[in-house]
Amino acid sequence: RFDLEGGKFLEPLVTSTKGGGAGGVNCAAVSPTHDLVTAGDASGFLHCFDTRAATTSPFQTVNIASHTANYGFHEAATNNTYTTRSPHELTALSLDQSGLYLAAGTHGGCVPLYDLRRREPLMVKEH
Repeated sequence: RFDLEGGKFLEPLVTSTKGGGAGGVNCAAVSPTHDLVTAGDASGFLHCFDTRAATTSPFQTVNIASHTANYGFHEAATNNTYTTRSPHELTALSLDQSGLYLAAGTHGGCVPLYDLRRREPLMVKEH
């Protein structure tokens, strides 16, 4: 993060996965309307940050992996010997123009759609 007015670097945003999961940030999306930054990691967690806040910790962390369990390719990919990537791994994030709805793509081919005011997905699509 960089403070344009102050001309200095700020503390970086911190994504600590609950449950001790490993893996860095794979994808990110910035809301076109709000000061919201979302980051998806290799453990299947979505981290939501308010860039106006003084804290560098996410104000909300969602376990997307738990919401995409038992969907299509997700379960079959756990036995795939050709890849070391988890089917839970977040690979794409997109926010709509209002900044309230988010689609998250997983390596396992699931796309849950979220209303950011809720912790559960509105729907999960298999792709």
